[in-house]
Amino acid sequence: MDHTQKLLIAYRFAVNIDNVEYPFAAISGLKMDMAFEPLQVGGLNDGPVMLPIPSKDAGRATFSKGKISNPAKPLPRPGMPIKDVSVTTYNADFTTGSVFTLEAPVLESIELEGFDAYTSELLIEAFTISFRSIKERT
Repeated sequence: MDHTQKLLIAYRFAVNIDNVEYPFAAISGLKMDMAFEPLQVGGLNDGPVMLPIPSKDAGRATFSKGKISNPAKPLPRPGMPIKDVSVTTYNADFTTGSVFTLEAPVLESIELEGFDAYTSELLIEAFTISFRSIKERT
């Protein structure tokens, strides 16, 4: 296997939205962060004690250049909560790498590119989902 094939395999992923797999060319905005709050503790002078607190900012993930193979199914509408959104990565030997699950996902916007007359697929330019947090399972 040459270097180019290894790079292509390294970036394999699948997007599953409400138990339907959607092929997308790119994903941006998958970010995990944690906010901290200093805790004043008497008697500890070697440094501040930091407590993790839930992030107040919602994350925003954009899935780009995708398609829907079965346009007969109803499209989710912006503002509607989505039951399940996960991104699965695959290793070089095609085994599952990590699964990233978006917590409390809500469809923010969907930008359609049009229909592919040859394959009857609905083309998606961008699919933006806001979420509370991300859980990773390996």
